[in-house]
Amino acid sequence: MTQKSIYDFKVSVFDTIKDSNNPSKMKTMTLSDALLPGHKYIPEITHARQFSGKETPEIKAMYDAQKQKLPAFTISCLCGQGTKDIVQEHPVICIDIDMQDNPGLDPEKAKNDLIELPNVFYASISIGGKGVFALVLLSDTDRFKERFNALEQYILNKTGYKIDSSCSNPNRLRCISFDDDPVFKIDNIVPFPALKADSAPMFTQLIQGVPKGNHLNEDLLNDDKFCTAVADYCINHLGIKTGDYADWLSHMGALSTLEMEGEALAQQLSVQSPGYKDADDVRKTLRSTKGKGNHRQYLLRYFKECKDALGHDWIKIIKSQYNCFNAA
Repeated sequence: MTQKSIYDFKVSVFDTIKDSNNPSKMKTMTLSDALLPGHKYIPEITHARQFSGKETPEIKAMYDAQKQKLPAFTISCLCGQGTKDIVQEHPVICIDIDMQDNPGLDPEKAKNDLIELPNVFYASISIGGKGVFALVLLSDTDRFKERFNALEQYILNKTGYKIDSSCSNPNRLRCISFDDDPVFKIDNIVPFPALKADSAPMFTQLIQGVPKGNHLNEDLLNDDKFCTAVADYCINHLGIKTGDYADWLSHMGALSTLEMEGEALAQQLSVQSPGYKDADDVRKTLRSTKGKGNHRQYLLRYFKECKDALGHDWIKIIKSQYNCFNAA
């Protein structure tokens, strides 16, 4: 997809949300055409916005009922026999930023903050009038869910906005909206980078060479002293470096599980990383990733690096060099 055609790829549009699995109620049109017709539904959208942001179940039900009457369209894919039938995925993610996740959100400011990011090419007020949706160009369609997770952290770090986590499926529907002044770009858009093959942990893969019995990876991963020693050896002796932004985030996620020692190692690693900003940015990233997801598993990459460098006896060597006598 070239940047000149970024608004011209085909999406699926349904008469209403409830028709999303009725192919007879589905149309195919360009993204630009799908984004434009909101002005035809100003009375309906204005009516829906009267109920937006209210927390009582009754008013929320009224808001949802109004949304159900409006057209909806896909952005990240083209459908066949309804949204469950994905014919083609597009290298675009639509993100939602709402007031529920971002108390005190100023939608107009959020639009302009987002469009400043090199990967965002369109931002507009969402149907409720109190949130924003934005379109992000990807370099490809591989590993959509993992790419979303990396993008979620990227947006948080760069803008402070938290993305609605329900945006992570490519066939998610976007309800039609209206905005007098959407912001957009048509060129100089930098695709959000691809994830490297090792940017995400292999949760089911045990590192070969780790003894069985009392030496299972799970036991070693639960030993903070041993994990800190392994990470220190990789960063300060093997000189490992991060690749792209997603790879750096995975390292930050792993090191965030090691408390103060992990923060020191994160600083040492980040200084040598592309795009390093400053120590405060590293600390902010560690805080935002701590306790979120199974980041402990990312430490397995350090286990493998040590095994590859030190051989079969790598555990004994690490324990000896770092005096990790509590490591089984």
